[in-house]
Amino acid sequence: MINFRNVYLSSIGKILKKPFFYFISVGGILVSFLVTIVIPAISNVGISGYYESSAWTHIVFAAYIVIIAIISAVFGGMNAINNEKIYLLSKPIKRSTFLFAKCLSSLTLAVIISFICSFILLCVALVEWTKKHEIVFDTKHGNNAASIFISLTTICCYCTICTTIWSYVFKQGYSVILFVCLVLIYAVAFPLMDNDAIDRSDLGDLPRLLFVTLPIGIYLFLTIIFSSIGSWIFMKSEVES
Repeated sequence: MINFRNVYLSSIGKILKKPFFYFISVGGILVSFLVTIVIPAISNVGISGYYESSAWTHIVFAAYIVIIAIISAVFGGMNAINNEKIYLLSKPIKRSTFLFAKCLSSLTLAVIISFICSFILLCVALVEWTKKHEIVFDTKHGNNAASIFISLTTICCYCTICTTIWSYVFKQGYSVILFVCLVLIYAVAFPLMDNDAIDRSDLGDLPRLLFVTLPIGIYLFLTIIFSSIGSWIFMKSEVES
């Protein structure tokens, strides 16, 4: 347990000392603010009018899953330093414990920054309800709040865990590109398959509900598959000196 704690805390400390951590974190928060508030504010209908239409998920939700995917994957890539494999030779720690501590430390920071990004959307929803009693997360129109935030959390876990593990398998940066692209494909391809249905504002919008819900199943499945395979490769790989 002491070894796990040491790896976990030291990993977080090393990430926090890297300037790029703050660059990507602040960048993600600013882009979230831009997508959630600035773009709707300069639109023809304004912020309230923008979120009165249930079609806001078409851009906002898609942007959020990409932003969170990039932040999470970059943190995982930053944390997984191949030279640290020598730690397995110099300390009495199991490979599984080491890898779990690395994944959890990456995930801790990714969840915190992702929460700050998504908190902007929560604030918009609260303001709209307080001022105009407008329900941003309108379940009957497909904008189910639980589905949206569980999907964002699932994508955060998927990108963080898979990137951390596979950064020990691929060369630095390749795993970040791979796992972010798998999210980007969904964010772009799904709306293109039924663009009109996602933009509709009538009742019972199943396509929009599927858009914000499917990531839960898809990326949970991918997390299990990729993390299992990557962990097996890590356990069997040679430790380089």
